[in-house]
Amino acid sequence: MVALNLIKLKKLLFFRDGINYLISSILKKFIDHNYKNYSNSILLINTEKMGDIFISVDFLNSLVHSNKFEKKYILIQEEYSNIIKKLGLDFVTIGYNKLYYRLNPIYRYKLLNKLSKLSVKVIVNISPERGSLNDELTLIPNSEYKIALKPKSLFMTNYFCQKNNLSYTRFVDSDEKNIYELYIRTLNIFDIKLINWDKSFINLSSIDKTNFVLIAPSASDKFRNWDSKYFQKLTAQLSHKIKIVLIGTEKQKKLLEFIKNGNENVIIKVQLNLDQIIDLFLKSKLFIGLDSGMSHLAILLNKKMIAIIGGGKYGQFFPYKKSANRIYLSHEMDCFGCNWICKYQKPYCINSLSVEKVLSNCYELIEFEE
Repeated sequence: MVALNLIKLKKLLFFRDGINYLISSILKKFIDHNYKNYSNSILLINTEKMGDIFISVDFLNSLVHSNKFEKKYILIQEEYSNIIKKLGLDFVTIGYNKLYYRLNPIYRYKLLNKLSKLSVKVIVNISPERGSLNDELTLIPNSEYKIALKPKSLFMTNYFCQKNNLSYTRFVDSDEKNIYELYIRTLNIFDIKLINWDKSFINLSSIDKTNFVLIAPSASDKFRNWDSKYFQKLTAQLSHKIKIVLIGTEKQKKLLEFIKNGNENVIIKVQLNLDQIIDLFLKSKLFIGLDSGMSHLAILLNKKMIAIIGGGKYGQFFPYKKSANRIYLSHEMDCFGCNWICKYQKPYCINSLSVEKVLSNCYELIEFEE
């Protein structure tokens, strides 16, 4: 039965990729490719989420401080457009609506035509995972060179991935799986030195540190979450020594209330903007998070951090930029690297991690006021 379901799934994916490939082929015929006088500019394509932008910031900052390209463009989802400006990165940001792009052919055509008219020298697909849509955004517009991080894709069938590969100029690396390291190797292609982004690059009002631990207890994908009961117990024990601030979205408020459990030493903050989130990070003594965008932000801001990461994509995102102030926790298992296709009822690589283990690491990183 399992084998039969896998066969059906593969057929569906092949059909989906075939439709996308046909649409791309049609769109390509209507896109204006008359702009052949390529400018010495670069266009980066990143169709993924907030954390995928944060992990690329050192790479973006290095491009900004090099003199290799006259203009630097980046295409990201429009809800994240403010991140680039807030972090002081000198890019022309092109925001787009991912859902509209997928469903609206007119919107799709207009965006591709807009990108094509830039006529940049290089387009780099820096999305951590290639898919048919970010390949399309890279391969259809005008450019002299087209680069992707790797020649394989988890989100495309091998046949159509290989067909798209024929249109790429080169790939950064076929063996390195860590995304941060792949960005460094991309810089090497252009002979650009890595310049780590520093929080002094952004304009903030004076920050007075306060005595609290910041916790983001929910990832965008629920299967990456540590058990909410564990977070409740951890928060209760930590709150005897220090205030706790729980952050999340409006949809996560019920979870945050469960973790707070009426504790007066725990504060809940939801639906914060980027300025408010950064302010909390910089004021906090310690951040506790998951395999999520908030943990990428903690690393970027050089905060003391404990990240509960699991093994689904261990090594692809976390851990990176290791230091004594960053602790990555998971319960090691022989199935690490499963890409979150878990063979168990729940991911034991996360949920076998004890509250006591996390708590002891908190005590290692910060001194609590008695």
